[in-house]
Amino acid sequence: MKTTYFHTLAFVPLLFGFYTHTHAGVVTTEGQDIIIKTDGGFSARTADDQFSISLTGRINLDTSYSSGVLNNATDDKSRVDSYLRRGYFGITGTAFKDWYYEMIVNGYGDLGSESQLEWDTFFLQYKGLPWFDVMIGRAVRPFGLEQSISSGATSTIERAAIWDLTNAGNTESSQQLQLSKGYDKMSWAVSLYDNGNTSVNSQSTRYGYDGRITYAPILSKKEVLHLGLSLDDANIDQGTFTAKSTLGAKKSDGIKFATGTFDSDRSGVLEFAYMNGPFSVQSEYLKRKLKAVDDSSEDADIQSYYLMGTYTLTGESRGYSAKSGKFSNITPSHKTGAWELVGRYEHVDVDQYDSKKADVYLLGVNWYANKNVKLMLNLQNIQTKQVAEASRDDSGNSASMRVQYNF
Repeated sequence: MKTTYFHTLAFVPLLFGFYTHTHAGVVTTEGQDIIIKTDGGFSARTADDQFSISLTGRINLDTSYSSGVLNNATDDKSRVDSYLRRGYFGITGTAFKDWYYEMIVNGYGDLGSESQLEWDTFFLQYKGLPWFDVMIGRAVRPFGLEQSISSGATSTIERAAIWDLTNAGNTESSQQLQLSKGYDKMSWAVSLYDNGNTSVNSQSTRYGYDGRITYAPILSKKEVLHLGLSLDDANIDQGTFTAKSTLGAKKSDGIKFATGTFDSDRSGVLEFAYMNGPFSVQSEYLKRKLKAVDDSSEDADIQSYYLMGTYTLTGESRGYSAKSGKFSNITPSHKTGAWELVGRYEHVDVDQYDSKKADVYLLGVNWYANKNVKLMLNLQNIQTKQVAEASRDDSGNSASMRVQYNF
């Protein structure tokens, strides 16, 4: 499907809205009254809350610069890229109150021949059981705090390196059956998913499984203490995997930390976050173990963590839901918008043949112009050990900017 079709599809509801506005008439329904909301987007629901539908979308336009060790594969050359990071468009809603659906198409690329279009999310969920909700389809798997947060609500342009370094964050292999439940102060979810791998002997599909549990012992609108644990077993069978990260510089060459043929892939993440008014601190620790299939390869032991702090100069707090165990975007309380400062430190330590290490330092500033528009700037310095060849840079820098429109 070509990108031009995506652009045409995105304008259909706008043209429809224009037509109905210029040809006004009487709208009638055969059942309940319909309540329409247009505050920052479009949604409609029946007065009895049995049915609802919302149009959802997001456009992320990014520009990135990277240099040094990030581009060892292309002779340490610095590079600048401007590209469409995300171009979401879709619908979400409910049917017969207990059924929830979500269908989102994502367009991305360099705004040229490299552009692509794919289903990002496509699932159906039933919420009518007292014990758990049941979901089947394609969606982000229950694993980790930052991975669970919408890309439109993260405080940095790119998530921490731990999500490159574990296959548990791979949304390409996320066709799944998921059971979950949210409560006043906690949430849990377990998932059985198609991991994209096949059995060597039978060529049948392999299924992995993962799960996440969160708890918020302190919970109010202005103060939150979040704790969480996530585990994943990809249940692979002699698969070839590479642990590679761009370390926050999406269009760079990136750094390959480990590769080989493995028959076991297990990951775990510890989650911590604390928010008090405009201040928040967030951290996660990843441990991934890849077991080699034979002597032709070597086991890979991957550890990574990050510590991130944010402060909103204009006084707003980050949104948080204990029922899903995740944060949401800041909503500006001033006509001039909200300003957020961000700092993050990351460490990567990978043992396979030798010990490769990386330290990443980030400073950022975000401006929330309103509830729909967000501008972001991130500056990074990267230091590595045992990563680059003797003739190559072992340090580098990156800068990235984003203009985001979300509805």
